[in-house]
Amino acid sequence: MRYIGRRGARHGQAGDGGNSFWLSFSDLMSGLLLVFVLIMFYSVYQYFDMLEVKTAELLRQSEVLTQKEDELNAKNEELTQAQSKLTESETQLLAEQAKLLLRDQQLESLSETLNSQKEELDAANETLAAQQAELEEAKGKLTEQQQQLLAAQALLTDQQLVVQQQQEQLDSQQAQLDELVGVRKRIIASLADALKEADISATVDPTTGAITLDSSILFSRSDYTLSDAGKRMINRFLPVYLNVLLSDEYRDNVSEIIIEGHTDSVGSYMSNLELSQNRALAVASYVLSDGYTAISPETKDYLRKIVTANGRSYSNLIYDENGEEDADKSRRVEFKFRLQDEQMIEQMVELLEDFNEADAAVNETNGSTGAQE
Repeated sequence: MRYIGRRGARHGQAGDGGNSFWLSFSDLMSGLLLVFVLIMFYSVYQYFDMLEVKTAELLRQSEVLTQKEDELNAKNEELTQAQSKLTESETQLLAEQAKLLLRDQQLESLSETLNSQKEELDAANETLAAQQAELEEAKGKLTEQQQQLLAAQALLTDQQLVVQQQQEQLDSQQAQLDELVGVRKRIIASLADALKEADISATVDPTTGAITLDSSILFSRSDYTLSDAGKRMINRFLPVYLNVLLSDEYRDNVSEIIIEGHTDSVGSYMSNLELSQNRALAVASYVLSDGYTAISPETKDYLRKIVTANGRSYSNLIYDENGEEDADKSRRVEFKFRLQDEQMIEQMVELLEDFNEADAAVNETNGSTGAQE
């Protein structure tokens, strides 16, 4: 009953909130209507005020017009008197007109000749104006093309500078890459020689330096507990491996040692991922444990800073010459190493892509500039 009462109270509060909302909304709409009425009243007031000003202006102009009409009537009277005087003068002019008639005839002939020459001159002026307009248009186009050419040349100069800088950076990184590749090759050769000298049977990838250990020796099928034979193999392999990678010659170049577990494709991806991760972790836990004595405590402490353990499930299977999965070889544990400057390779790839894009842009600009010239 208490629960129902509280719920009912909450519903009542919600209802009061709804009424408050509609009251607030009503007040808001009333305020908006009042503002609208005030705006309409102000607009009407402005209209009538303007009408009064215009009416006063029209009355003033009407008075000025009346005054002008009076002045015009006075001028007309003066003109009538002048016309009378002009009539008297016309008589005198008739005699003069007779004399001028002959001259008018002569002037008419000259005027016809002059008009003909004027028409020819007007036609010539029109032609000249059209030619000047065409010339101005051609000048405008030429100016625009010159501006485009200057802009293209400036862009080309900037792009050439960028390309030059990128080329210098690329050359510098190429030298570093060559040094990095040279270090990796020397490490791989040293590992192969050391393993051969120790009579340890392990596959060394000639490109990456990854070393593969047979999972069947390290673990039982579908298990991730290290076997005694697996421990003996690791005890023989790891000191030789670390003597090369952590030697004075290569120690500063090695940034990471990776222990990777791999499986065949039998079973689901997730179950194999867990198995491969556990196998890699089992190897790492064995060699990094306090009780492991095949390497010195100093080496172990340093190893703990650079070792990682990863499971790859069946994402990197091994196939035979017929293209079929080799399940025995796919079940494996790999030891890999990364060098300090290995990420520079990815940066160089990106830089090379940018360089190619910039070079293509320069070539395109050169082509457009040549077309404009």
